[in-house]
Amino acid sequence: MPRVSVVTPSYNRKEFLWEAIDSVRAQTYRDFEIIVVDDGSTDGTAEQLTERYGKEVRLLSLPHTGLPASGRNAGIQAAGGEFVAFLDSDDLWRPQKLERQIAAAERDPKAVLYYALAKKFGASESQGVTMRFHYRPSGRVFNFLIFYNFIPTLTTLVRRDVFERVGFFDTRPDLRAAEDYDMWLRIARLHRVRYVPEVLAEYRLHPENISSNIFAGYDRIERVLQKTFGHNGTPKFLQRKALSHNEMGRFEFGLLLCDRREEVLAHLQRAVRIDPLCLTGWAGLLLMRCVQFSRLKRVATHCIRAVL
Repeated sequence: MPRVSVVTPSYNRKEFLWEAIDSVRAQTYRDFEIIVVDDGSTDGTAEQLTERYGKEVRLLSLPHTGLPASGRNAGIQAAGGEFVAFLDSDDLWRPQKLERQIAAAERDPKAVLYYALAKKFGASESQGVTMRFHYRPSGRVFNFLIFYNFIPTLTTLVRRDVFERVGFFDTRPDLRAAEDYDMWLRIARLHRVRYVPEVLAEYRLHPENISSNIFAGYDRIERVLQKTFGHNGTPKFLQRKALSHNEMGRFEFGLLLCDRREEVLAHLQRAVRIDPLCLTGWAGLLLMRCVQFSRLKRVATHCIRAVL
């Protein structure tokens, strides 16, 4: 059996899917299988996949659900490898992705998940890495992960047996596009993870990205955190800080995207209600009182776009 099973869920994305598959086929590490899970595509994906790749790619055909979690779960269940790696049908891997991560797995066999950096492409306004912050921890990272999802799914390599302990991706529709964050939290709560400090994948930006709605993204993060805190013993003060931090994220992008001062102010007020010790929230309230709203928006636009 191959050592790595590459799982690619897809729905009506054949214009990108071939590029994704070819980026896997170009890997310098060769002990892998490719499993494409087709979510009921109507664009001829299944037929053309077989014509292009024959038995080189395994095809699983599912009734359409619209949930990437369902495709990933089916791929995990079909996987024969010691490791599972995930690549969405519109993204790409760089040629040494698997080689670098298998090497990391051999150096640190106690970790169960290995992640790296991904570079954005496909839109002129965002060409940086997918994470907006500089701290990328290894080891027991749960208490960091509740504040930032710093694990890009397209960069992950996961030991397959860990899913027997933490379960599969959550298929609840209200967690769509955040089911990966939920999974990484479940893994990190019990196990070690390892950061591989390289850009090993490329995340395609286009109008149909599931996660492109910023405020809906913060709603999903809150639901994931509430689910997480309901099932383990995370200290209450960390719960408050994480939920307040998520509200501060809404405030940041509210300055960029919202025109009504009251709408933006509501996020700050909620942040300090959740965690009265949120100093950045109190500082924001002071700024909102002392600085003209239009000026704050100009500064926020400059700062946020500088890191995107």
